[in-house]
Amino acid sequence: MPHLTLAQRYQIGALRHLKPAQIAQQIGKHRSVVTRELARNAASVADYQPQTAQNAYRQRRPNNATKLTATISKSIQEGMTQHWSPEQIKGRCQKNSQPILSTGAIYNYIWRDQAQGGTLYRHLRHASKPYRKRYGKADARTKAAKRAAKPSIDDRPEVVNQKTRFGDWELDTVIGQNHKGVLVTLTERTTNYLLMKRIDDKSATETRKAIVGLLRESRLPVHTLTSDNGTEFADYEQIARSLRADFYFAHPYRAWERGANEHNNKLIRQFIPKKIDFSQMGPKEIQTYENWINNRPRKKLHYSTPAEHVKSILLTPIVAFQT
Repeated sequence: MPHLTLAQRYQIGALRHLKPAQIAQQIGKHRSVVTRELARNAASVADYQPQTAQNAYRQRRPNNATKLTATISKSIQEGMTQHWSPEQIKGRCQKNSQPILSTGAIYNYIWRDQAQGGTLYRHLRHASKPYRKRYGKADARTKAAKRAAKPSIDDRPEVVNQKTRFGDWELDTVIGQNHKGVLVTLTERTTNYLLMKRIDDKSATETRKAIVGLLRESRLPVHTLTSDNGTEFADYEQIARSLRADFYFAHPYRAWERGANEHNNKLIRQFIPKKIDFSQMGPKEIQTYENWINNRPRKKLHYSTPAEHVKSILLTPIVAFQT
């Protein structure tokens, strides 16, 4: 039986002097069922009241018993074809006061669709390769970073870490198969709004032109820029002058210091796998991928999209750039 009965709740009340694992064994449930029941319905084990817990369960159940309808089915299918996760589909529908299944039920819907020959499952994100610890000597970019007196992320203003203002950007590059083509990616920290552009090579000159060009064309505020220690960012001083912004470098091998950009790069890989040659991609194709990512609901934005947040921001035009 999936739910606790009133009798089982009275058993929990009578056995509350025991540990949750012992109670679970007595009533024939998993230990996690008992711990969740106590956490949900009592401030402490001693305060647990079986009838009160049963009444609370009955009040909750109608809200959890949403049945699949044609409207809900359409919402799931539309969300999946936009490459949204089940959690994002649920959050977006709830934000818009639309009926929707639980996250687990949406996954079940997708698996049933697959069993019937459907293709919704193909829009799910696949887990990336597991993290591999780096061994051996530091590479050239690490040595160069140690030699050069670059502005460190340690000196970045605290307001950037707090993510309370729009205009602090993280930078990175994504490399195509056999190093054919490079994507320059820029992510705004508070909204995860993405800008990206394909360039032919990873040179500092091409990277600088792409960064400055993207931010000028966007007309969005730029306060700081943070990148890794790649040689493609060697022209950081020129970039900072052109955008009238401060430039900082993260510590080597600390990808989490640029977490927003790293997350967006993983989303890019959902649409552009590692075995793809970027050199033949045109601006329209790149723009399509950028739009998909910017119109993806984000949990951190309460299931609004980065694009919606950018539209809601009162923008001050960035003019009179230095060259």
